[in-house]
Amino acid sequence: MPITAVSELQALEGEDPRDGYVRVMRELNGGQPMTKRSEWGEGLLAHIHNVGEDGTVLVVDVWRDQAAMDAFMERLRPVLGEDIADQVNVRVFDTNDLVIEG
Repeated sequence: MPITAVSELQALEGEDPRDGYVRVMRELNGGQPMTKRSEWGEGLLAHIHNVGEDGTVLVVDVWRDQAAMDAFMERLRPVLGEDIADQVNVRVFDTNDLVIEG
């Protein structure tokens, strides 16, 4: 069953959250932007990145299952660094309905 992960992180001092996002995505993808689901690893169904007016970052991902999300998080955590990764608030929900095309 697909899961939806809602991740929230408060603005980090000294870095524009949009620049930080681009930096992390490029580091995960050999210096290139991540523009295809396949670049995220197996199982990503949808990804949304938002930055609020106060700099709060909100990411919503839909994954095929928990194992797919866990595999991506293993790649992401070292890139973020423990201090930042520990500040991310992640809530995971079972996905009841998903429309992504058509």
